[in-house]
Amino acid sequence: MQKSEILKLQAENEQLRAELLKVTTKLDCALENNISLSAQMKDLQEKLDIIIDQFKKQNKKQYGSKNEHHNPRQAPPNTNESAADASEINQSSANGGTDSASVKKHCRLK
Repeated sequence: MQKSEILKLQAENEQLRAELLKVTTKLDCALENNISLSAQMKDLQEKLDIIIDQFKKQNKKQYGSKNEHHNPRQAPPNTNESAADASEINQSSANGGTDSASVKKHCRLK
């Protein structure tokens, strides 16, 4: 090999070593940042879990453990039926109370 080729290869080697050092430095920095971000993500996840638990407790306290599915409300009376029943009662009293069948019918509906 000639001396010029050896010098050329040595210069290229030095250049490659410098680039390798730059890349290694960047990689080390990225790994450190990754560790830092991982710790931050873990901390944020723990805080989020605490907030979710507090939100669930608040909802349970505000709305109770039972909802309408477990303890349904009575349906409101139908206004059409109650008006019709009232008119039947008025008619039977107008007849002098002789229409006892409509009164009995009214009692059975309730």
